Amino acid sequence: MSAGAIIAARQKRYVASFINATAIDEETARPLSDLGCDDDGAIFRGLVRRGVLVETEDGRWHVDQLAWTRLLEKRRVVMLGVLLLLLLGLLLAVLTTVLT
Repeated sequence: MSAGAIIAARQKRYVASFINATAIDEETARPLSDLGCDDDGAIFRGLVRRGVLVETEDGRWHVDQLAWTRLLEKRRVVMLGVLLLLLLGLLLAVLTTVLT
């Protein structure tokens, strides 16, 4: 499993723990201890930096599902771009071989 896949899986686990605990908005936000999460990991901090995990003024946390959806969509677009570049490279290699 690649590093990117491991990070994505851990991000999904964080978000799932918030959704399963119904910590989905400021009203239903919960302390991290109730969610079984800690805030000292790089993956957690990355989700906070992207606005996916949000801390309330009183120290409770919730997931911003719209921000999570945007992050997933951005990831899909990047992967599609990489796939298209790989296919273009393959096409060019085949054409170069056929034409020479």
